[in-house]
Amino acid sequence: MRNVAAQRTWAEVSRSAIEHNLRFLRSQIPADCELMPAIKAQAYGHGAQFVARILSENGVRHAAVANLYEALEIADFFEPPNILLLSAPLAAELPEIVRHGFASIVSSELDVTALEKWAVRLQKQAYVHLKIDTGMGRLGCAPQEAPQICSRILQSRHLQLKGVMTHFASADVDLRATRKQLRLFLHTVEKLRLPCNFPLHAANSAGLLRLAPARLQLVRPGLTLYGVSPVKGFAAFLRPALTWKSRITLLKNIPAGHGVSYASTFRAPRPMRIAVVSVGYADGYPRALSNKAHVLIRGQRCDVLGRVTMDEIMVAVDKVPGVERGEEVILLGAELPASELAKWANTSAYEILTRIGTRVERVPIR
Repeated sequence: MRNVAAQRTWAEVSRSAIEHNLRFLRSQIPADCELMPAIKAQAYGHGAQFVARILSENGVRHAAVANLYEALEIADFFEPPNILLLSAPLAAELPEIVRHGFASIVSSELDVTALEKWAVRLQKQAYVHLKIDTGMGRLGCAPQEAPQICSRILQSRHLQLKGVMTHFASADVDLRATRKQLRLFLHTVEKLRLPCNFPLHAANSAGLLRLAPARLQLVRPGLTLYGVSPVKGFAAFLRPALTWKSRITLLKNIPAGHGVSYASTFRAPRPMRIAVVSVGYADGYPRALSNKAHVLIRGQRCDVLGRVTMDEIMVAVDKVPGVERGEEVILLGAELPASELAKWANTSAYEILTRIGTRVERVPIR
């Protein structure tokens, strides 16, 4: 980790906030239900290994990632069969998935055949979760195909079924559709002749919070683990874990009518004092925030002026007398949540967090 005093833009990630959110999530699920947190996309921008270590040290046994690369990154923190790859695997990834013992989603008989082939060739067990498409329209088999695929898995000496799952398409905005998906999932599961208490999972963060019957044997929280609620009414129970900061690199006075940034989309209505802040879209600060966002300087909200550029933004600092070059600027945090930036940028909090770039160093804090 480099000297933070010399950092231009960095993100502080709080262990205590993640642990707080973990306790809250556990309070929402039955005693016989376990967490399988989503720590894909660098743990939603928070740092995969940092978050994986916290989860492991707090007794979490399962984790979900997107692909083989992400599974390898956290392999030291969980038993490999308890690491689920949520994306459809590429053919070239299959031998390494089987060799390392990670769990893979299957959506078709072709998936089963391909995994079984590599399990035989490597003389290993291949671990799988059967995914049923109940309305998401992305991964998963059709419900009517599930019994045949499940039967093939259960009959194979080389495959081990670790779970049966689905994914909610709109648990954050449409409970009626989500209940319909859950009913279809459970109705389909009844036809699979699974062992008693077999791991079933469906609930993402919104499903976990809004639909108690969806808290089955496993739940897959993502955004809530990091302190952001995808639905109204729960933000007060969570603590945002990431605070994104930058620094003022230059201060200047501009006269009335002076343009700011490319194409002069902002012109000063009066003489103004502005600060240049060392963050831009190359760091993941969305260009869509141009002329819309605020930042925090000494606790004061300061407007972003003009277009966000590759490496810098400009902000108004008239309301912060005595502000100095090198001062910290908060771009995102507890008082300026990802959901607010998402609203300005017409996107989601998921995208705001996961697009924070690799040149933004993550700094662990308590």
